[in-house]
Amino acid sequence: MSNKQKQTIQNMGFGSILKIKTDSIPGRLAHFVVDRFNGRDMVIKLSVGNIEVNENVVSGLLGLRNGGVVLNYQRKEMKKREK
Repeated sequence: MSNKQKQTIQNMGFGSILKIKTDSIPGRLAHFVVDRFNGRDMVIKLSVGNIEVNENVVSGLLGLRNGGVVLNYQRKEMKKREK
């Protein structure tokens, strides 16, 4: 990632995500979370209670700002390959 890209991410308020130094999570942990996630109620169900999963929790966990940034996205059209 270039310095310009990193600066753009910081300017958007997502700088803390650049500090995450992992490229994977243990497989058993990933399976544990996925198996216990209830998408209807948006919770991870544990034997001692539930962990609510919402924008505030994710924001706090990742250290990201919650709201206030509008992202403009334009889809690039792909050229069809000629045969």
